[in-house]
Amino acid sequence: AFLAAINHYSEAAEQIGVAVDIDPANLNNWFAVITYHSIANENDKALEMAQRATGYFPDNAEIIESYGSTLYATERYDEALTQMKRAIEIADSTDYKAQAQRYGLIGDILHKMGESDSAYIYYQHALDINPADLNVMNNMAYFLAVDEKELEKAKQMSELTIREEPTN
Repeated sequence: AFLAAINHYSEAAEQIGVAVDIDPANLNNWFAVITYHSIANENDKALEMAQRATGYFPDNAEIIESYGSTLYATERYDEALTQMKRAIEIADSTDYKAQAQRYGLIGDILHKMGESDSAYIYYQHALDINPADLNVMNNMAYFLAVDEKELEKAKQMSELTIREEPTN
């Protein structure tokens, strides 16, 4: 924790990695090592750890989501899409905030894959689940503007996100 507190994320990830090897049943350590490698821009290491974590926690939606996110960060979009859909399938459907974030990430993935129309369906579904998800709203507004679609809607969404998070 000290190394992470002083922004030495790579070193923190290495230390937590040892803890993971000693006690692979500790879910929190898996999240920490994946997160620290990601923050340190060590996406290949984050991906390796996320993939290993799925072996220990194959039915944990958050681990599957972490794996999907690291696949996305390494531009492995088809695999990321598969993992994010799986995370949605096995997740607690009453956790609407987490589910909305997952649908939003699928929107991001689909947009990167050039499937904008499908991406907008997922963004909208995320916002239907959680209308207060400013990250999803911001991403949808951005891509609508870039694609020059529904510009008034994009403007309204962007204004709302700026008003709610002026430093974003």
